[in-house]
Amino acid sequence: MEQKKEQEKLSPEETHGFSVIPRGELSCVWVLAGVLSYKLCDREYQCEACPLDIEMRHLYGTASSHLTPHESVDLKEFYHYPSHGWVRPLSGDRALMGVDQFLSVLISGADGVLLPRIGQKVSHAGWLAKFVIEDEVITLHAPVGGTVLNANFRVVARPEIITTSPYGDGWLVEMKAPDMKAEIEFSIPHDQVRNWLSGQTQRLDRKIGIAIGARSGLDVLAQDGLPRLDRLRDSLGNKGYARLIRAFVEGS
Repeated sequence: MEQKKEQEKLSPEETHGFSVIPRGELSCVWVLAGVLSYKLCDREYQCEACPLDIEMRHLYGTASSHLTPHESVDLKEFYHYPSHGWVRPLSGDRALMGVDQFLSVLISGADGVLLPRIGQKVSHAGWLAKFVIEDEVITLHAPVGGTVLNANFRVVARPEIITTSPYGDGWLVEMKAPDMKAEIEFSIPHDQVRNWLSGQTQRLDRKIGIAIGARSGLDVLAQDGLPRLDRLRDSLGNKGYARLIRAFVEGS
């Protein structure tokens, strides 16, 4: 009850898809992912040694490999956020921003991408990108604030680049972010990113299963282990599909 009261006191910006838990006090990754409501960790968050984590990762099968970063991606170069955006610091106070592997797959059927204009000031949790699905718009909120130095208009012309290269050619915005060092403290610790994304995949599987009336949503949609989300879009309709994505991106 007290925890609920504290949550109600938080501002919309603090609860709009960003972690408000201090780095040293993070919960189990499966709690952060929304799969478990509560769990005390007796292993100092060493997930690779946790029997529960091993079992949970086993549950969702091979489809998950397409929703988590390839092993070749050096996650230490990227700061990941619960909104499924990332920040990659460059020299000085410059940074690139984009979406993680998980979100890049979910928006693979987007009809268009909107980016802020060069020179535009973007506040922390202000809009960083908008993904258009017919008459629905999914908003990605900026994990850090600053001024747009460059926008990747290649992904505007070819949104599929985001899905094929979310950590490379599919970057979204380059920004001058003077407060970046303070704001990246709210990112997910590097050594927990893969397990956190695994938890998000399990949560997605559960939501899809509920939506289509199956025990395992990803298994039903999978073809050779790859989730066919175009099938899901056809099944849920644009509004239902957009609502599913917003549950992960906007925390709704």
